[in-house]
Amino acid sequence: MRLVHRNIGADSPGNPGIFFAWREVEFKDGFTKVNYQWFKDNAYSNPNGLSDISGSSYDSATKMLGEAWRMPTKSEIQELLDNCFWVWCTSGDTVGYKITANNGNSIFIPANGKDSESKKSIGVYWSSESSTNDQSLAYSLNFSKDKAALEYVIKSSWGGIRPVKRNY
Repeated sequence: MRLVHRNIGADSPGNPGIFFAWREVEFKDGFTKVNYQWFKDNAYSNPNGLSDISGSSYDSATKMLGEAWRMPTKSEIQELLDNCFWVWCTSGDTVGYKITANNGNSIFIPANGKDSESKKSIGVYWSSESSTNDQSLAYSLNFSKDKAALEYVIKSSWGGIRPVKRNY
């Protein structure tokens, strides 16, 4: 797995980039069930039955960056959590995590909160996989200064995307 060195919509590694709702490929400012493309008749829908959208036409990374890129899977995020060293730090004037693998390679993932206070304290990054038990939820890397975890988030909510290079 090879991560690009910045988030979708970011002009530098320390910039949080832009936000997406899960499975939506267009940027938007507001995130509610009402304006979520896949919420109809008071229910979340999954018209094609995909529980993993990585590399599909519903993948924001593929849509924005082309076929060579995709959203990370739940297991790829879990691999970072389980096998890498995480240090809360500052890069430029942005806080976030420096994630270092056993081989010494590292990336910086910035906090990307929605407002000025949470931009200094939390990160929310979508995985490509949804819950198989609840159509309203998808997996996300969620972090604060004190912890990083793979958790469920409501699909109509906001999250950033750190793209992964496809393995051909």
